[in-house]
Amino acid sequence: MEPLAPPISINLTPRQLAWLDGRRERGSLSRCAVMRLVLDELIQQEQGSQGRAKQPPKAPRRAAKPRGEA
Repeated sequence: MEPLAPPISINLTPRQLAWLDGRRERGSLSRCAVMRLVLDELIQQEQGSQGRAKQPPKAPRRAAKPRGEA
């Protein structure tokens, strides 16, 4: 496990807090632990989507022109 940074203070809306508490696995995880897990999931998602975005997009295929057209 990586070393933890000093604590930070955040303010959540009631809706955000309810969502966070819903992910606590029946209270066995602290809110801080859930926040760390959620942030790690988001980081993984973003890094995965950036990896795909780094590949150059394929050029669209152009339809062949019929003979006799310029």
